[in-house]
Amino acid sequence: MLTKKQKNLLLFINRKIRSTGVSPSYEEMKNSLARAAAISSQRAANINNVVVLRTGIEDFSNNQTRFVILSRVDSLPTGDDKTSLCFEFHDDSPGILSNVLTEFASRGINLEKIESRPNKKRLGLYVFLLDIQGHKQDAPVLQAVEALKSQVGMLKILGSYPKHRTLLEQK
Repeated sequence: MLTKKQKNLLLFINRKIRSTGVSPSYEEMKNSLARAAAISSQRAANINNVVVLRTGIEDFSNNQTRFVILSRVDSLPTGDDKTSLCFEFHDDSPGILSNVLTEFASRGINLEKIESRPNKKRLGLYVFLLDIQGHKQDAPVLQAVEALKSQVGMLKILGSYPKHRTLLEQK
């Protein structure tokens, strides 16, 4: 979330920028009548030939930004994958989240991230978003997902993809 100061710094963009046509969202922003700006890496600014208005706008020097590539087709298993999924329960009762998490733990599947958001249908009910280790085609993941189906009201597999590696991890 940007601070008010950061938002104020980003209200301006050079409207006379020539596009390289690499990004539809960039084109949309460039051609918009509204004043607009973007937060990006120096490399993205160079590629798109845009003027950098301000650097070092992060609140913390060790911030990391993650980007997501959306696709209608899953990545094939690589042996080092993650799967994102979401689910919600029909109702609330003691231990229901613990029971679901046990389905992963009992199969040796590590949870890399878990978040909850109100489901906006009923007070006290939540949608849970998980990133787990493994591909949705891996037998342990398939078994865990199958076991979840009888315990939750809604279950969606958002996709499987290779785990990200930082430059240091790739060396």
